[in-house]
Amino acid sequence: MIEASNDESWGFLHAMGNCTLLQMISLEDNQLQGGIPSSIGNMSVNLGHLALSKNRLTGTLPPSIGNLHGLTSLRLHGNDLAGTIEGRFEKMTNLQFLVLQANNFTGAIPPSIGNLTNLINLALSENAFSGHVPASLGNLQSLVDLNISNNNLSGKIPVTLLNLQHLVWMDLSHNNLSGKIPRTLGNLRQLMWMDLGNNNLRGKIPRTLGNLQQLTSMDLSHNNLEGDIPSNLGDLGQLYHLDLSDNKLKGIVP
Repeated sequence: MIEASNDESWGFLHAMGNCTLLQMISLEDNQLQGGIPSSIGNMSVNLGHLALSKNRLTGTLPPSIGNLHGLTSLRLHGNDLAGTIEGRFEKMTNLQFLVLQANNFTGAIPPSIGNLTNLINLALSENAFSGHVPASLGNLQSLVDLNISNNNLSGKIPVTLLNLQHLVWMDLSHNNLSGKIPRTLGNLRQLMWMDLGNNNLRGKIPRTLGNLQQLTSMDLSHNNLEGDIPSNLGDLGQLYHLDLSDNKLKGIVP
């Protein structure tokens, strides 16, 4: 384990900017402190993997991080990073893993995230993002894991998510999302985990969710859903967890 004072940690991260031939940096699960220096953008196209997760990093993301055009994996989760992510990632089109969860990021999820069409994993949960879920997420047609839970997001679930035909995990829970559950979510035939709980969703549970034959867990709890429970949810043979509690459902349990 690396143990360093705040000044020593910052100096170490700053010095990494001079290591222009590095292809991978993994400093996860240490006690590094301080901010991510702007010199990190000097690492050019050689750097493919940058992992600084589970440290004590603070401050904002320097705009220069967007210079790392060759990066395929960026893991910064479990720090105390703050500020906006606007203008940081839109040119990093090789990214496959963008993991920023469990920080203090604020502002909107920028629509330019939709430029990262090679993304497989997008994890922005446990931050303080606000605004709407950008419709441009529908451009991420390689996406397997989408987790934007535990933020302050509002507005409707964009129907463009129907384009995510490889999606296996979708967690939009613990936000302030409103409107109806889009019927088109029933087209996500690879989906195994869907959590829309703890929002302000209303209307009926779409019968199309009965098409999700790979689904093992569905959580729609703590919303304002009403009407009957669709009988075809009983056809989901892989389902082991179903939570529809704290809604306004009525009628007969199928």
